[in-house]
Amino acid sequence: MTLRVGLGLALVLGVLYVASPWLLPAETIRRHVEASLAQRLGTSVSLGAMRIGWGEGVVIDGLAIQNPPGFSDGPMVQIGRIRCDFSPLQLLLRQRIAWMDVEKLTVRAEDDPAGRLNVECLSRLPTNVDTHRLRVRQSEFSVFLHDQPRPLTANVSDLQIHRLRSGPGHVTMTGSFQQSGSPAPITLRMSVGGQEEHAVLVDCRFSNLDLAQLPRSRSVWGDLPIESLRGRCGGQLVFELGRNLRVEELRLELLAENLVVKPRGVEALPKIDRAGLQLDAELDALSERADVRRFHLRLPGLQLDGSGVLYADLLRGDWEALDSLRLHGTVHPERLLALLTGRETLLDDLSVRGAVQFAAVAQQQRDVLGVDLSLDAGAACIRTKGRVLKPADRPLRLQWQGGAQRADDACRINVDHARLVVGENSITAAGHIEDIRAFRPPETAQRDSPAVLSALLKALRGVRLNGALELKEPQ
Repeated sequence: MTLRVGLGLALVLGVLYVASPWLLPAETIRRHVEASLAQRLGTSVSLGAMRIGWGEGVVIDGLAIQNPPGFSDGPMVQIGRIRCDFSPLQLLLRQRIAWMDVEKLTVRAEDDPAGRLNVECLSRLPTNVDTHRLRVRQSEFSVFLHDQPRPLTANVSDLQIHRLRSGPGHVTMTGSFQQSGSPAPITLRMSVGGQEEHAVLVDCRFSNLDLAQLPRSRSVWGDLPIESLRGRCGGQLVFELGRNLRVEELRLELLAENLVVKPRGVEALPKIDRAGLQLDAELDALSERADVRRFHLRLPGLQLDGSGVLYADLLRGDWEALDSLRLHGTVHPERLLALLTGRETLLDDLSVRGAVQFAAVAQQQRDVLGVDLSLDAGAACIRTKGRVLKPADRPLRLQWQGGAQRADDACRINVDHARLVVGENSITAAGHIEDIRAFRPPETAQRDSPAVLSALLKALRGVRLNGALELKEPQ
């Protein structure tokens, strides 16, 4: 008898479970979800018609979340259709949804003059349900800044998120930035967690980005002294965050073509046909330390490579935060001057045409920053007012070894060895300068000739240098 009752009860429950899509009050559930979301978000929410079935799962034909008070009228989020897995036991017992598909998602992000964002309220959405696979198709994301006439818009053709909340997760995305003319394609791959040592790995690539169409707001550029940019840009960003919250790898590659930079308050710089930047580094947020494994900058007239270890205080003007630095490269002064100033000569029509090789090594040792500099302009031709001061085949080299040491309110410069070679002539020197800051020009009100001369003579009292001059080419 007991067995029959148990089997009968199981049969009834089974029938009810199978028939649940037809027994559940979809309209009542829709109104409940709608009211619950509106209460959480503090703004109006509307859901379209809902239907439930074993074949197509749960389907909601449309969702709209209005902007919170204080922002523009209209929807902040719109969705054309939502479909998700219908597994009541998985949802009740494990709070899990196997899959969810979202079509025609539109998000309109805004800020106000006080710096608030309308999308901040979305952080109050419930996150206690784990979705194993989420796919978003045919979506549009727009950012409207209060001080800009047009938004920054990205179209996302396909976005897939696999098990992002519990266990290892993977994200892939393909899309493009909306801009006049041809679009700017963008792809994103991200993995989170798993058995690997990294906690987060991001690989983002983009191309054909029109810099002139980027927002010019200070909220984007900050305090950078840039008024506008023009040109096309592409690149790649690889970001690997370790489980110890250390950035194990930060790799950045940027390539810009037909670049025009206009600093604030001055004329635009001449057009740069091609410019490139590459950076490979490790970052430690706790110690504010950056290990730059490789740095490469390419501009017309300049190719610079380097590496080093530095701390964040260096950006605040503290040179003692520089642990080590290595730089080397080639500069063509005439081309670089044309890029930066629009002219190819210095004062008195002084021009330097040809390649100049340079190298610099700096190493922090206790309270002394050791420096080793070298400059080779043997391949360059130096002219002034039509006269050749140094032909291209005549040696011109400078070497300097020493260091800088901060003591009390002074900055001492040690010259362990300095050598200047011009042709077959040379000058060598060694010694120190008590305080290099003594050579700073006087205040504006004291820049008359007697004041400048007096300040220079005072500064020269702290110079202690011994040297030798060797002349083999008196002419």
